Amino acid sequence: CATALAKHELEYKQIKDTSIYVKFRILGKEKEFLIIWTTTPWTLISNLAVMVNPDEDYVRVKVGEEIWILAKERLDLLNKLNLGYEVLEEFKGSRLEGVKYEYPFLEEIGKHKELEEKFDAHKVILSKEYVNVEEGTGLVHCAPGCGPEDFEVGKKYGLPPFSPVDENGLFTEDAGLFSGKLVKGEVEREIVSKLEEKGLLVLEEEVTHEYPHCWRCKKAVIFRATKQWFLKVSSLKEEILKENEKVKWIPRWAKTWFDSWISQLEDWCVSRQRFWGIPLPIFKCESCGKIIVVGSKKELEELSKKKVKDLHIPEVDNLSIDCECGGKMRRVSGVADVWIDSGSAPWASVDYLNNRKLFEKLFPYDLILEGKDQIRGWFNSLFCLSMLLFRSAPFKNVYMHGFFTDEKGREMHKSLGNYVEPKEVISRYGRDVFRLYCLTKSSSGEDIKLVWKELDETLRNLNIFWNLHFFILKYAKFFNLKLDGKFKNKDLKTEDKWILSTFYSTLESVEKFLEEFELPRAVGLMVDFYLEKLSRGYIHLIREDIHEPERARVCLNVIYHVYKNLLKLLAPAIPFTTEKIYQDLKEVSKDLKESVHLEKWPRIQKRYRKVSLEKEFEEVELLIDEVLALRDAAKLRLRQPLKELILVCDRKRSRIFSRNAELLKKALNIKNLNCMNIKEFENLFGRKKRFVVNFEAVSKKFSKRVVAEIIRRILEKSYEDIKKSLRDFEKVEIKLDSGEIVELGKEDLLENYILPKNYLQKSSKLGLIVLNTELTKELRMEGLVRELLRSVQAERKRMGFEKEDKALLYIDAPEEIREFILKFKELFRKRTNCELNFVSGVGGKELKYDEFKINFALKKSL
Repeated sequence: CATALAKHELEYKQIKDTSIYVKFRILGKEKEFLIIWTTTPWTLISNLAVMVNPDEDYVRVKVGEEIWILAKERLDLLNKLNLGYEVLEEFKGSRLEGVKYEYPFLEEIGKHKELEEKFDAHKVILSKEYVNVEEGTGLVHCAPGCGPEDFEVGKKYGLPPFSPVDENGLFTEDAGLFSGKLVKGEVEREIVSKLEEKGLLVLEEEVTHEYPHCWRCKKAVIFRATKQWFLKVSSLKEEILKENEKVKWIPRWAKTWFDSWISQLEDWCVSRQRFWGIPLPIFKCESCGKIIVVGSKKELEELSKKKVKDLHIPEVDNLSIDCECGGKMRRVSGVADVWIDSGSAPWASVDYLNNRKLFEKLFPYDLILEGKDQIRGWFNSLFCLSMLLFRSAPFKNVYMHGFFTDEKGREMHKSLGNYVEPKEVISRYGRDVFRLYCLTKSSSGEDIKLVWKELDETLRNLNIFWNLHFFILKYAKFFNLKLDGKFKNKDLKTEDKWILSTFYSTLESVEKFLEEFELPRAVGLMVDFYLEKLSRGYIHLIREDIHEPERARVCLNVIYHVYKNLLKLLAPAIPFTTEKIYQDLKEVSKDLKESVHLEKWPRIQKRYRKVSLEKEFEEVELLIDEVLALRDAAKLRLRQPLKELILVCDRKRSRIFSRNAELLKKALNIKNLNCMNIKEFENLFGRKKRFVVNFEAVSKKFSKRVVAEIIRRILEKSYEDIKKSLRDFEKVEIKLDSGEIVELGKEDLLENYILPKNYLQKSSKLGLIVLNTELTKELRMEGLVRELLRSVQAERKRMGFEKEDKALLYIDAPEEIREFILKFKELFRKRTNCELNFVSGVGGKELKYDEFKINFALKKSL
């Protein structure tokens, strides 16, 4: 880029470089040398001193016929070189101060003779800060024109920032033999060869170390001393740190990062040697050297007495200003660092010079959102400029995000073959799936792994949200309803009150998380609500009621009330999906605006909040989950009605489940629900118990073969023996056929009652759950009817029927089954919008259910 850079524009990368150990002969001592180490051989051209740590121990050692000086801690270098040595003397580094040495390229670079005469160059100087004895030799070659640390120490000793390198990275004439050559590359090889010819090269080896690169072009930088313009921000360190206490950083540790950066803040080099950019508004008199900084276009026109059309180079360089000394002031060369542009955004974006009232109203700004790489970038430039101008932080809140990595957490690079274009994700899943994925899988300040399976899951979750609006449309059109989300409290059932209360409880939590900028948790709550509470919860609970006109009107308005508000909440996250749904819902609603994005954020309606009901329903939901899991484990389809559910629980839970008995019976498809205490249960079934293997726990520890043998062995042991072993030793030992002994803990065994064959049981934190799975012929036939209902609905969908399309249903079944199906004639009409007809030889679809078999066919009514 051929320009100066500020410290915050440097990116450090691990690179491999040539490192060399070199002998500097002590002046007047033919065989005595200072041993120095460097990873940048090209900087030896600018060497003016050697730095040592005054407080560390150094030694003079005899190596062959020579005497070498290095840090005591670095004697391992000699061992690495397989050199025998003898320690002659040990002393503190401070004793070396002022020792003169022969510069190795004194003949090749004539400028160094002049530097010796004028500045007493080529001597040992002291530095506690920048010399350590943990690497190299403990003697650091110092080139004040090639690095800030060297410059700082050299300045204390009156050494100039000698840097014979031009803006293109080429050595100048002052580099003598090496002039005109690029500082990195072949010239380093030449330097090393020259040192070897002179007998001064001790060791050359490859090292891996961090080296600064340009943030823009990504190439390695070189340090050279040039005259630049700076903002003196280092003097603001303490003020910035104090002001930053007022700022909320998300995540919290980002504040620590920023404070750490600020505590080491250096003056900001703001001048750049480029053509395009904001010209430095600094004018300097050609005669007296006076300097002024012009603050606006208007001021420049007044000072130059000319109309200014373009503030860029070259037009602005044609302007001059009359100096009070009689000379002409002209603009200095260079443009401003682009971070000045970005750092000025708070006032530049609102035209501060012409609209100060708007700026004062907005400043400091509520929120800034950027990546974690901006600690020393935009966050830094915003803060520094704001402090210089207003002595205030520029923002109140900072949200810092991470970046995408691959599934293994690696940075994405084309060279690794793991680079994914955003357009590839969008073409496969759509923008809203990608947005939802980013919001739910991210965590402030942390990187996000791009996992395709998780994107598939996000798509499935979004499809559930999408399908909810089809549910509303289908039933609202079928019952010819115009929805407004209104209902009378007297018409609400328990499940209606629960979903309304749960929604507003969720809204309250969402707002709390948003206030704290916990975006993933806020959006995650919304998604969890529509997945678990609305779709898998409420819709499941009302699936029987939705076919009754009056009940359907209430249920649909409840769903619409919740769903419409949910659209408003999710609109910022999934704007395209929510807008399409919103427009679709206009077909069955009477209260929607032009766009969901013109809606106001919903208010919490406290009249719907029923905290006690929500807590009660937590028990109900858990019971439903437990019983469904028990049915699933026994391969009992939910469409198959069961005779009885027995709950052995405490009095409080008994009251809860009894109050919600009708709801539970519908949700779980059971005929009877009985709650009782343990005494009542044991009076019915007796007290005999046994231990069985917790298959889920044991299968994670052992192979299938071993698990099968464990199950057999546990059944052979008495209840009393197992109970005693668990009580005394907290384990049970099982001897396998192979002679191996395995141990089972309490978590590996379940304590069950010995019940009749048709009863399933499961211990839960709710109590003991017992299902009577006895299937009478009548229950099996009812299961057949429910399976037939499902099959007819599937066939209607396959044939392209709409909900409102009436159809004729032809059934061929034995007389006994016909009579049973006729009992559900009205249910078929409501559920499938079909009229029943019994005929023989209908063909069509065949349905088998246990020992039953029927055929059915559909025909659209004319």
